[in-house]
Amino acid sequence: MTTVIRCPDFPLTKPLRAHLMRRFSYAFRKYRDQTSLVEVSVRSTRKDAYEDADVHVHVKVELRGMESIVV
Repeated sequence: MTTVIRCPDFPLTKPLRAHLMRRFSYAFRKYRDQTSLVEVSVRSTRKDAYEDADVHVHVKVELRGMESIVV
């Protein structure tokens, strides 16, 4: 399973990356063999990303032999 994390509105820090990797690895552990790709995009809902913790998370999961699932 490959996990791609994008944060276009603010820097992806090591602690944030580690947290997201840990959460998604745990969430998909049961389906690890069937999952080929997990794309995570974290975007700020405010102009100043550091002003507040409001974010929008877009997750795309590709399963082997199936259509992509977007959450």
